[in-house]
Amino acid sequence: MVRALALCLALLLAACEHVAEPTLVGPGRVALGDRLAVETPIAWSRLPPSAPSREAWTVNGPLLDLLTFTSGLSSGQPLFAGLEGSPPTFRADMSAPEIAELIGATMTAAGATGFRMIAARPWRTGDAEGFRFDYRYEDKSGLEKRGTAVGLVREGRLWMIDFRAAADHFFQSLAPAVERIFETASL
Repeated sequence: MVRALALCLALLLAACEHVAEPTLVGPGRVALGDRLAVETPIAWSRLPPSAPSREAWTVNGPLLDLLTFTSGLSSGQPLFAGLEGSPPTFRADMSAPEIAELIGATMTAAGATGFRMIAARPWRTGDAEGFRFDYRYEDKSGLEKRGTAVGLVREGRLWMIDFRAAADHFFQSLAPAVERIFETASL
């Protein structure tokens, strides 16, 4: 009995060693994948990856603020991994308004309600013209969130940086750092 308990404990400890934990990133220049790079003026916690083309950072925890990087998402792939059913997917021929609709449909599929686009405008990084969207929604718990996303489609792939946070305080407190990240993004 003692031997069996010791074996179970050893297996449990071995499994715990492989649980990915957040890692600190920044401040400074940060490479994301093989093409996207940004400069962050503050430190963030990098969350374990949910998909190969996706990375997420947070300062106060993902329920309060989340900065996601989509790096070269291929046509036919969803923005979020792990959604049940048939989540909406990116298409290489999508226009900026269609990508805005994709963000809204994806957030709704993830449990958001009341998704509404507040503003849409062009965004530029280097020599590439892209898009920028500002939006609001309520998460599954009813917390009002604000979001802003920038991105572009290059070589048939989606490159996007999306920030969303609790609307009451966290969005405004991190907005200057996020703006710096948007300004310095390069492919």
